Amino acid sequence: MNDILERAISLSENERYAECANLLKSLLKDEPRDEQALFECGYAYLCLEKNENAIERFGALMELNPAYPGVTDWYEKAIAGIGDHRRVAEIRYGELRVRGVKGKSRLASPAKWTACAESYLAAGMPTQAKAVIQEFLDDAVSASEERPSMTAPYRFLAGLLLAENDLPGALEWSTRAVACRYSIPEDHTQHIRILLANGLNDEAQGHYRYLVNDVFKGLDCFAELQPLKKAVFETCGA
Repeated sequence: MNDILERAISLSENERYAECANLLKSLLKDEPRDEQALFECGYAYLCLEKNENAIERFGALMELNPAYPGVTDWYEKAIAGIGDHRRVAEIRYGELRVRGVKGKSRLASPAKWTACAESYLAAGMPTQAKAVIQEFLDDAVSASEERPSMTAPYRFLAGLLLAENDLPGALEWSTRAVACRYSIPEDHTQHIRILLANGLNDEAQGHYRYLVNDVFKGLDCFAELQPLKKAVFETCGA
């Protein structure tokens, strides 16, 4: 490893990001195609909240080697840092489409499809966000082949429909999420809120008890459960 690069990495590890960035900026004048220097410089700028500079470095690295470990995620983070969520969404969607063309299963990464939809939503494009999730769902294989993070698109769609006051639609997707063998606590808490929104108070109370007994092993003292517990039992009059 180049001595200057090694020193810059040491500075970064000690959170001396400004010194790190200045050192790497000098190095990159002589070696503009040094991939690790571009990555480390971009990361230092990101930590300094100099997102435009980070975008420049990560972007240059993306042109040289888009498969460089971690560069895509940090590049997207820097772009999101300047509020350009649409650009992030389009980058994410482009990557997913490339994977689809190469024949890789879209079901392999439901979380990535959801992240793409979240970026479209953050950009104020809910219709496109729904379309991305629907595209994933149209290509998903049968429920018998469910995989970890499969509930992420279900949960996203349920939340989006709830925000749009489509209560039956939200309930449909939250029900699918909690029925999945890879469901997580967040699926169940969302489902309970959606049951309450639909006026299904007894069902909400029953599912809360299931959440406590089966998911949290009989413990309902967790801080994150208290607002939900209050909403369930006050609404149900218990």
